[in-house]
Amino acid sequence: MSVVLLKNSCEEKKESFARDSFQDSPEDKVEWSSNINKTTKQTEGFKEDIDWFNLSGINEDSILGDILLIFDSKSDLDNYLKQPNLYGVQLIDPLPSINAVRAKVVDIDKFLASQSLEFGPSKVDRNVKFNSPSPPEQRVLEQEKPFAGEAMNWIGANPDRINRGEDICVAILDTGVDSKHPVLNGLSVKHFSMLSDQINISSAHGTSMASIISGQAEGSLGLAPAAEIISIQVLDEQGEGDAFTVAKGIIKAVDEGADIINLSLGGMEKSRVLENAIDYAKEKEVILVSASGNDGLSALAYPARYEDVIGVSSIDANGRVSSFSNYGNGVDIAAPGVGVLTAWDNDDLAYFSGTSVSSAFVTGALASEMSRNPLLSREEVLSLLYENADETEKPGFDRWTGNGILNIRRVEQREKSGIYDAALVGYYFEPENLTSLGTKPFLVSVQNQGTEWIQNMNLKVNYKGLEKTFRLGNVKPGEVKSETLYFDNGNKKELRVSAQVDIQGMKDSYPQNNSRKSVLMLP
Repeated sequence: MSVVLLKNSCEEKKESFARDSFQDSPEDKVEWSSNINKTTKQTEGFKEDIDWFNLSGINEDSILGDILLIFDSKSDLDNYLKQPNLYGVQLIDPLPSINAVRAKVVDIDKFLASQSLEFGPSKVDRNVKFNSPSPPEQRVLEQEKPFAGEAMNWIGANPDRINRGEDICVAILDTGVDSKHPVLNGLSVKHFSMLSDQINISSAHGTSMASIISGQAEGSLGLAPAAEIISIQVLDEQGEGDAFTVAKGIIKAVDEGADIINLSLGGMEKSRVLENAIDYAKEKEVILVSASGNDGLSALAYPARYEDVIGVSSIDANGRVSSFSNYGNGVDIAAPGVGVLTAWDNDDLAYFSGTSVSSAFVTGALASEMSRNPLLSREEVLSLLYENADETEKPGFDRWTGNGILNIRRVEQREKSGIYDAALVGYYFEPENLTSLGTKPFLVSVQNQGTEWIQNMNLKVNYKGLEKTFRLGNVKPGEVKSETLYFDNGNKKELRVSAQVDIQGMKDSYPQNNSRKSVLMLP
């Protein structure tokens, strides 16, 4: 996360940012590379499971002092817990719901001998670390357009949403939530801590997430203000935690009746205990939403990478994927994540950047839509978000935004007739074409974001002093159509391009997304 603090101000700072108002704004500038606008970091390697039968050569307290034992059945776990000292371990914390226990090895020989027991642990893992996503680098944020106080308008949130989220319970697994913050005044919050018996709200991070999901104040109204919040502290005051504590928090959230669990946290190593907790939530039909991470890596953080967790990436106010946002397998949808106005500590507000806040938008949108459609299944509500997401840059499902960008207006107006909306969604270069010499093809894409078929629209593209005109027809709602153009950059690295799409014979319901001006920086 990255934060710009607004001291002691609970008034929304007004800015003139609006969704897709590219014709009224300076040109958006994007650096294209073979990594597609991502910082050049190498994917962190994943540590393999340790061969626990060779533990005798390991003396690191960080490993032996915090291990996770996983059992095939509850009876095996119960038998093992009767006399743990006989097996060379000191128990730290059991988690019987998923047949796991956190322990410390105090006698390596006894512990190794216990592996041959009929009821011994079937798997042994390190308790890997999890934390709040690291803050995006400032030099990267300088290239992004912030949302300021306009993120809710940008995604099309209904101004009359005070009752959204009614009868829905959202668990926020984080650093705790300060329910006394003015933005959260009146919100129903239950507090739990997985760190100790005493609840200690240690950081603003969780409070920030709660304000996006269920903020109560005028000017800072969340997406689902009527939802009940369960705050479960799983990270300490430095935003650090571990797989077992997060798993324990998931179990607690499910048992407390959560419908959705927001996980604005992550780590780069997988955990079988965490996987088992996710399976526990899935069996109870609880939706999990998690941040993809802020390192610009071609690998998502866990738990966002897991198949049964909704992985959320970040976009800026130009509708472009944030350079800091992790991408790859596991990204399902994107949402605002740059300079978003949220609650912070000490009754303050702040401009928050990172995929943490992006995941909170998706969680809030799910809570809102679930309350509007209580007869729909969890999967049906999730499909509505995906089917009505906006395209961005590359047509179709992709590794940067998954199904596209969250658009609540389209979700809520999906059955309203008479909406004609042609949107210029962006430009796209295939990575392999960027490294080749000579002429480079690129796509200009348009999407029908309305509810009616568009029979006829004109697309005009200006670049290299030329104007190209295309006629597009018979575009069904949600469909994307692209035209291929060519750029021979020679020694030039900069491509200035502008495009405009207009519906012929019908009034466009949302003309502010009809045009776009960009400066594309090529390698």
